[in-house]
Amino acid sequence: MLSRISEIIKSKKGEDSGSTGTFKLAEPMCTKGRTKTTWNNCDQVCKDLNRDPQHILQFFMAEMGCEGTIGNNDEMTLQGVYQ
Repeated sequence: MLSRISEIIKSKKGEDSGSTGTFKLAEPMCTKGRTKTTWNNCDQVCKDLNRDPQHILQFFMAEMGCEGTIGNNDEMTLQGVYQ
């Protein structure tokens, strides 16, 4: 079963069977205000993860216990100041 999964991944990535690839996400670019934190390149990370930005927002809101929104430029804004 693992070999079948490996073959599917390799066929989707276009790699030959002997090479290994790595998956890298874009570095998060965040700005902090006095009462909110904005994740500016959230849209790129969501595309890399193949997830809807609302899904990622709901995850952060549930895990961090805060409120947030997705802005017009597909940036995530969370209420509160976070690292």
